[in-house]
Amino acid sequence: MRILPFAPDIERFSPDRIFLVSDSNLPADRLAAFKVAVTERFHGVPMDEASLQGGEGIKTMQTLSALWSMWSDTGLSRSSCVIAAGGGTLTDVVGFAASTFKRGLNWIAVPTTLLCMVDAAIGGKTGINAAGIKNLAGGFWPPVAVWTEATWLQSLPERELWNGWMEMAKHALVGDARIWDQTATSSPLLATTDELFDWAMRSAAIKQAIVEDDPIETGKRKVLNFGHTLGHALEACSHEADNGQGLPIPHGIAVGWGMRWALRWSADLTPDAAPELLTAEKALAGWLEQAAWGKRPAFAPEALWQKMLGDKKNHSGAVLDIALAGLGKPNWDQPLSREAFESVWQQLD
Repeated sequence: MRILPFAPDIERFSPDRIFLVSDSNLPADRLAAFKVAVTERFHGVPMDEASLQGGEGIKTMQTLSALWSMWSDTGLSRSSCVIAAGGGTLTDVVGFAASTFKRGLNWIAVPTTLLCMVDAAIGGKTGINAAGIKNLAGGFWPPVAVWTEATWLQSLPERELWNGWMEMAKHALVGDARIWDQTATSSPLLATTDELFDWAMRSAAIKQAIVEDDPIETGKRKVLNFGHTLGHALEACSHEADNGQGLPIPHGIAVGWGMRWALRWSADLTPDAAPELLTAEKALAGWLEQAAWGKRPAFAPEALWQKMLGDKKNHSGAVLDIALAGLGKPNWDQPLSREAFESVWQQLD
């Protein structure tokens, strides 16, 4: 098991009780093996457990309340530990519940999706959705450790692999032009499980380095939101339009479209870098096509803009976004007008 510790004394960490919250979709045999590993690691400390079905639908006040009630009923104390095993929506809500139960419990993230391995489990952001806005309520509450391993990837459908791949592409675009050059010629379908896991750990390291520089997102960490202002708007609109049909735009795919838009906008802002930025945009377009999400989402620009106005990065009513002055050269807090947004959005096919 790969362990990414975030507390210096994690090896001496000994909770009085453990509560495991796992995604109900996890393979039973893999989850059983994981529970054995937890029991061995913590020398038989009592463990209770519950399951949640992952997805944006669990990031609600109702889920928070249910978790708090379960933890209270089982006698968790501030010396206890919560373990969240699942994708990003599960770690988001369980981490937020841990941060608020008895004013803060230690927790361990166990990402079981590629997206969570490279993004949600790294950096300590926790939260729920509210008022139609993704992650409107939340906080910074890092896990004491992240535990993961390649075998979790073996049961993931292609959709989940593409979800994580888009975030890996984002890390390369904002963090390392050399890694982007390698990423641009590959895909999650061309790698073995072990190769993909190694790529994921490299991508997670890019994010972790940025987070360590700016833990609570006052400056540089904002670059990790590249593609997310529009991406979150697309997600929100798709969930509102879903009507229970089960076809909302996945997070990574929405961010992929957000990055396509952001790269074209960046090319307009920095003409000298336009050739390499537009070449990167073509790579994203190709991946979206392979993932069966190549058609531009059919939401009205004004509806998307209204969602973007509620983005957490904004200041004084102005939409602020991340643009690239070149591959690996992000600039944050770049003002965006509605006219510029709509003009570039209409260019995408």
